[in-house]
Amino acid sequence: MSVISVLEINNGRGGEGTVTRDKSWRTYTRVFRVICNNNADDAIVVSNGVESAYGIWPGSPYPTDFGAWCTKLNARPEGKSKLVWLATASYTSEWQPQQNPLSDPAIIEWSATPYQRPYTFDKNGHALLNSAGDTYYQPIMGDDSRWEVRVQKNLGLVPQYLLGYKDAINSDSFQIDGVSVSQYQAKVSAINIGKVQTRNNISFRVLSYTMQLDTTSVGANGQPTGWVKQVVDEGMNQILGGVLCPCCDDSWAPVRVPVLLNGSGVQLSNPTPSSVKFNSYHIYPELAFNGNLPMS
Repeated sequence: MSVISVLEINNGRGGEGTVTRDKSWRTYTRVFRVICNNNADDAIVVSNGVESAYGIWPGSPYPTDFGAWCTKLNARPEGKSKLVWLATASYTSEWQPQQNPLSDPAIIEWSATPYQRPYTFDKNGHALLNSAGDTYYQPIMGDDSRWEVRVQKNLGLVPQYLLGYKDAINSDSFQIDGVSVSQYQAKVSAINIGKVQTRNNISFRVLSYTMQLDTTSVGANGQPTGWVKQVVDEGMNQILGGVLCPCCDDSWAPVRVPVLLNGSGVQLSNPTPSSVKFNSYHIYPELAFNGNLPMS
């Protein structure tokens, strides 16, 4: 079982350049007539014959354009003969395949996604209060667009610890795609582990995950908070002399709605936007992203 002839033919040879708003790339095709000496010869024998005669295999560069690579080598019988085949090599400059799929660089995409959320601070970190110095009964809603970063990376084995990153926020600062991300500003919002694939007899899975970046949320004094939750310190009870007792209005009657507290459990007198206190809550798992999540 072997190949006795491999010749490039004109029919099917071609090339094309494509430009869109986002990118440009080039594609080429080359076609070969392959003659075998055994009716049992199959596409593998044909592909090996093309590689031996012309040095073409998935991943090899186009002869006159080293920025385009062979992404597919297709073989099919020509006519009714079991000995004559046509092999078509397809090339593209859109991306460079690696012989080892585990060496493929990570694919990173960015997009801004709009959300609605309640606001308790203005842009300077001051509390949003009504003219009487109280918080609003209905929260003030507003747009909050967040950057989403989608990452795809080939992995031979998906590490067990990765399963714990669901809804985790970063306990460390890190860089992705040349962008610096500070502590608590990134949260893993989705993880997908693809089916087992094979390239060049190397098995791998495609890991895909999405991070949402919160780089705009601020707390008291305008300090960034990221995914750490900030809540106005308010309630209907206060602690006086170590004893829990009701908060009172100006007539010393127990209040019927929550009032502002001073951060130590005592009712706040004459509150102003700059004197309002906030409590911080860490509600998400905090894990190191740098070195644990594949980003390159």
